[in-house]
Amino acid sequence: RTPRPPGELKVLDPACGSGHFLLHAFDVLAELHEEAGTPPGDIPARILEKSLFGIDIDRRAVQIAGLALDLRARRWLRSRNPGR
Repeated sequence: RTPRPPGELKVLDPACGSGHFLLHAFDVLAELHEEAGTPPGDIPARILEKSLFGIDIDRRAVQIAGLALDLRARRWLRSRNPGR
């Protein structure tokens, strides 16, 4: 079986809470994208828009998860572009 390109992978957390599992999934997907040669500037947006999905009955927890993922994506991007 041939592995799928990282852009085709999707992660759903059906009880995401504040997003702990999704944060780890972001890190794993970012590493897979780097290994596949995806341009670093494109990686966070691709992951957040096409690969990570979380739902929860607590609307506030979902907001926190979204914020946590946004902050993780920004920190990841800054770590790859220290001059920015």
